[in-house]
Amino acid sequence: MADLNHPLRVYQRELFLGVDAFDAASHLKPVAVLAKMQELGTSQCEVLGYDEAWMQEQGFFWVMVRMHLEIYHAPPVGFIRGETWRVGNVGALWRRDYLLHDLSGHKQAAGVALWALVSRKNRQVLRPEHYPQGFPSTPEYLALAEPPKKLVVQEMPLWTEFPVVYSDLDSNGHAHNGRYTEWLLDALPAELVMTHQVGRLQIDFRSEAYLGEVLQLHAAKENPGVWRFAAYTGERLCFVAEMQLV
Repeated sequence: MADLNHPLRVYQRELFLGVDAFDAASHLKPVAVLAKMQELGTSQCEVLGYDEAWMQEQGFFWVMVRMHLEIYHAPPVGFIRGETWRVGNVGALWRRDYLLHDLSGHKQAAGVALWALVSRKNRQVLRPEHYPQGFPSTPEYLALAEPPKKLVVQEMPLWTEFPVVYSDLDSNGHAHNGRYTEWLLDALPAELVMTHQVGRLQIDFRSEAYLGEVLQLHAAKENPGVWRFAAYTGERLCFVAEMQLV
């Protein structure tokens, strides 16, 4: 764990992983890792006074632009400890890092997310001067050495389709980013994902997916264990992803 001077430079708290965080083979689901990391980030924002009510008042919301996850070990059902902190800006984006440990301090997962602030009025990305002022940053402490680089879009065959339904939506009126990880795993053969843990996953979010649209998922196996994806809603690129199974 980090030992840093400001008590909120690295925000830490215990989290609970229930049975729904694992599959029947006891593999830790990426969506559960993503959910716990985002829970940490939301909690730190609330403690610092930049909660959902503040964002509503300011007229914007956070959108994840890029997320890179690495899962090292699957802990048992129960409590773990999480850490999150703001590293700083990457261009116009806000970098936030995450670590999950078991209660003995062994690292279970790491993540780096790049976020943008988006106007509720016109869905336009806002410049960094709109970021919360006074939010502490910790550039000397990194979950992963480098921020995730933009994935290249490749031509791939259409693999399957998913309609965007009510249960996919969050309070911002679009499919929640956690659904993207579930779409990827639901698209692969069950016998494959039940016999392998997701060791690495990156998703680049390019546009929002809305209720009633149909997500067309293109996929290709690049080499043993590595899959690439590109998803469209009509002609609009929705996301690009790369996943490694171990």
